[in-house]
Amino acid sequence: MKAQSTIKEPDRLARPLFVCCAIILATVLAVLAMGVWSRVPPEEAKITTSFQQRRDAYERLKEMLATDVQLRCIRGDQVIAEGGGQLPSQRAKTYIALLKETGGWLVLQSGGASNREFRVYKWTWGWAGLSRDVGVSWNERPPTNQVETLFARRPSGTVPGRDVFYKHIDQNWYVWANF
Repeated sequence: MKAQSTIKEPDRLARPLFVCCAIILATVLAVLAMGVWSRVPPEEAKITTSFQQRRDAYERLKEMLATDVQLRCIRGDQVIAEGGGQLPSQRAKTYIALLKETGGWLVLQSGGASNREFRVYKWTWGWAGLSRDVGVSWNERPPTNQVETLFARRPSGTVPGRDVFYKHIDQNWYVWANF
């Protein structure tokens, strides 16, 4: 007498469980990959080339900031002036358009008439309160902490993420990083 073979019905939960686990694994890998690759700053040459290609926008931004000394921050769709002052909406829109044209995501202006500086942030990475930033700046006076290359070894006694170093582009323009 032959034993009757029985075909077992597949478990109906196995396939959805497999698909769910595969989606979770793919998401975790994608987040990890983004975290690793976003930590790599752009090369100096890339920032300098971008600056040269978009120089008109940077120069226009410099001219406008020279007249609006109370302006401290341009970010996304916000223009923030010192003391809560307001700019005319058309001028604020022009600032935001120029920020986008430079390829930056943030502009900070500091100093007075004799030591004015503004920075266009092009790349930022941070974790737990410590950030690394790279960008283009215009300085009224040449900075004292200029280097030959931004991503070389730093002098002893410097604090990573806190000390800013500059590489001269031309005139009063610099590529800067706080690595």
